[in-house]
Amino acid sequence: MAEEDLQDQTLTCSDCGIQFCFTAREQAFYSERGFVPPRRCRTCREKRKSSAQGVPKLGPGAHSTQSAPTDTKERQYFQIVCASCGVETTVPFKPDPQRPAFCRKCYVSRKRNSSSERTASSES
Repeated sequence: MAEEDLQDQTLTCSDCGIQFCFTAREQAFYSERGFVPPRRCRTCREKRKSSAQGVPKLGPGAHSTQSAPTDTKERQYFQIVCASCGVETTVPFKPDPQRPAFCRKCYVSRKRNSSSERTASSES
């Protein structure tokens, strides 16, 4: 569907209940990528993304190929000190004292560096 064929829609946030505009441009973007229309306003989406839990809870009407877990136990987080930069952070697994644990930034950096080293060695 072309963007000019679409019209702005007024949607209601499922979290806070306020109405927000789902623009024709946003609709075209969502449609191109096969996304479903947003259920939350921008503020609630950002709040949810930055929440400590990080993982969206599945409930009635949630879109998932897997069924929701039967137990509603909250995910447990553990305090660590990053083995690379020394920053205090939390991780969603129980750290093994025999192995280093990293903050997200250092983990991604190490992962990126190790994949580029593998690529360089395979090209040689």
